[in-house]
Amino acid sequence: MSEETLVDACTYAELHLQEFFDRVLTPSQASVIELHLVQCSHCARAYAFEQRFRAYVKNCCGGGGSEERCREEFRQALAERCRQTRP
Repeated sequence: MSEETLVDACTYAELHLQEFFDRVLTPSQASVIELHLVQCSHCARAYAFEQRFRAYVKNCCGGGGSEERCREEFRQALAERCRQTRP
C-alpha cells in the first residue's frame, strides 16, 4: 500500500469512526474501515482508545439509560471537574 493510499484510508477511517462505532455505515463502508484497522496500527490504536473511552463514559453514567442522558451527565461531571481544578 502506497503512503498516499494509506493517508487516504486513514482520513476515511477517521472521518467515519463515530459512524462506524454507532453502526450506521453501510456494510461496504464498514468493511473498508475494518480492513484498514487490520492494516494500520495507528488507526487501530485510535479505535481501541475510542472503544475504551466509550466504555469509560458509559460506566461513569451508571451503565444504563439513554445516550443523551449519559452524555449530559458526562458533560456535567467534566464541567464540575474543570471548576474544581481551576485556581
